[in-house]
Amino acid sequence: MTFDAGLAHPGGNNYHNHAQPLALRHQLGDHVDYNAATNTYTESTAPVTKHSPIVGWAADGLPMYEPYGYSDPNNANTGVRRMVPGFVLRNGANGTTNITERQGLPLWAQRIQNRTTLAANQSGPVVNAAYLLGHYIEDYDYLGDLDFTLGTTVDVIITLTAPPNIPAAATPTSVTLAGTTVGTSYSRPSTTQVKATFVIPVGAATGAQSIVVTFPGPTFTLTGALTIQ
Repeated sequence: MTFDAGLAHPGGNNYHNHAQPLALRHQLGDHVDYNAATNTYTESTAPVTKHSPIVGWAADGLPMYEPYGYSDPNNANTGVRRMVPGFVLRNGANGTTNITERQGLPLWAQRIQNRTTLAANQSGPVVNAAYLLGHYIEDYDYLGDLDFTLGTTVDVIITLTAPPNIPAAATPTSVTLAGTTVGTSYSRPSTTQVKATFVIPVGAATGAQSIVVTFPGPTFTLTGALTIQ
C-alpha cells in the first residue's frame, strides 16, 4: 500500500486517508505547512492560533477534529492547545498495560469482544522492529483524556511504582485525589495497578494534583499524577 504526500491513496473510485489527512488540513488552514519544492507537508512550527477544523464525520454522527482545541472545551477564550488523546500505546507508560505479544486484549476490546485473549491464529505478530506498537487498534489502551475538567467524572488507572508484595485480590482502603477528592469503585487491573473513579468537583484546585493510594499497611503517593484544567 503506497501513500502520497498527504498520507492518502486511491481505493477503487475513492481517494481516502488511513492516517491524519495532512493535505486536507493544509487546504483547510490547520497549522500544516506545504513545501512545493519537495512536495511535503509538515506540522507548522509557528505558534498555534486557532481551533482545528472538522475534517470528517464518524459513522455515529460525531465530528472528527484535527489536533488543536480550546484548553477548556466549553470556553473559547481559554486559548488553544494540542489535545491529549484518550487512546495511549500499551507500553507501560501512563498506567497502560505493557505488551510484547498481541494476544492479550486491552480492556475496551475485552468489553466489545467479550473475551480477554485472542487465539494464536487470530493475533497479530509479536511487537518488534518491523511491527512496532501502533500498527493495530488493540495496541492502544483507552485511558480517557489525561487532562480533566472541573465537574467531570473520570476513571483513572494508577500504576504503583516498585510496589511491595500486595496480593492481587487486595483492594485499597482509600484512593484520594488532591488531598480531598475521594475515589470510588476501586479495582486492580493488575498487581501493579489500581483503578478508581473520581468526580472532579467544581471549585477544585487546577493544575497537576497528587493521588494517594492506601492499602491495609502501605501507602503510595503519586505526585502530579492527574492534571485538572
